[in-house]
Amino acid sequence: MHRAAGLRTVLIGLLVFVTFFQFASSDAVTIDDAQVGSSQKNVTEISSWLREHAGPEKGFILISAASHDSIIFSSGLPMRRFIHEGSGTYYDAAIEYPDHWARYIVVRSYSDDDSTWRLIHSNPGFAKYDLVDHYPFADIYELRAEYLHELNTDAILNPKLPTNKR
Repeated sequence: MHRAAGLRTVLIGLLVFVTFFQFASSDAVTIDDAQVGSSQKNVTEISSWLREHAGPEKGFILISAASHDSIIFSSGLPMRRFIHEGSGTYYDAAIEYPDHWARYIVVRSYSDDDSTWRLIHSNPGFAKYDLVDHYPFADIYELRAEYLHELNTDAILNPKLPTNKR
């Protein structure tokens, strides 16, 4: 019984401490993100476009999860459809040869804050894409039909880069 009294005092102290700092601090990261981060952007149009056009098509979507996590989430598409920084070897392969790995690319064109854009915009493979839609927060590129025969649409255990160097 004596132990429970000591534990009760510690728990009440922690509760008071957390409550005080919760109200004293006006800088909560979740509120900041909602006000100025990517979560406050209206990505409904981009997500709807992806759901409608990319959803029924085979192929991956190359995107920066760091810049466009809200697009990925609100698209309703399975996470396995996206190649992003957390995809490891797939991301490395898609950055080097986007035309072999990504049917669609979602980036903030002309912004080096978007890591995917920064890594692919001067890549020769990116020249095989057309801008299919433009939004205030991101642009969507699609691989031209004449290059679809070279596109890998299935996940494999060890993605290898194409042997033909540019």
